[in-house]
Amino acid sequence: MNRHERRKAEKLERKQYPLKARGASVGIEDLERVFRGKDNLPLTEDLILELVRDKGMKESDVRDAAAMGALYCPPRNSFILP
Repeated sequence: MNRHERRKAEKLERKQYPLKARGASVGIEDLERVFRGKDNLPLTEDLILELVRDKGMKESDVRDAAAMGALYCPPRNSFILP
């Protein structure tokens, strides 16, 4: 790889992965999932049961969040209130 190709590859990598922390790359898609709520999910009955069963959340807490209109944010494993 010549100098020009290497610089082009580095520029592309910086664009795709603007932040690097402890060797792990964080891309724009990852940031959008967390900060823009791209993958937030409504708290359906099935999701409530899954969170209680698989994530160990208290059912009353999850149902309270659902009643307040919260969405579940999988990357943060938390609820986002409107």
